[in-house]
Amino acid sequence: MTETGPTPPAGDTAARRILARASQLGWKTTDADEIERRLARAATEPMEVANLEPAEPFYSSFIVYSQGSGMKYRVEIRSLSARQNSCTCVDFRVNGLGTCKHIDEETARRLLDAGAKIVEKARARLAQEALRA
Repeated sequence: MTETGPTPPAGDTAARRILARASQLGWKTTDADEIERRLARAATEPMEVANLEPAEPFYSSFIVYSQGSGMKYRVEIRSLSARQNSCTCVDFRVNGLGTCKHIDEETARRLLDAGAKIVEKARARLAQEALRA
């Protein structure tokens, strides 16, 4: 890492463009600001997600298709709470945050799905108990 930010892999022109743009801004945002920006983009940009390992609903590998750019990225979710996930997008490789909009989109979707399943099971249990009463 240099004083102006991380150094991209040799030959990675997309990464170099992103770093050049960021260095022009002078790196005037905090990590928390940058993570918040990615969360906002994940919430507003349409993406399609396919689980490559359906037997593993949470800690799995996914293909995320970003409709805005038309690109597909491989996302690996290894934690729903810590930044231990990975993505093949340029932003993930160069930002040093341990996240990107593709990971945040998938993590949020997994958490929502998990919450919905828990609520569904609780409702079914309550309905069964009401029938017994």
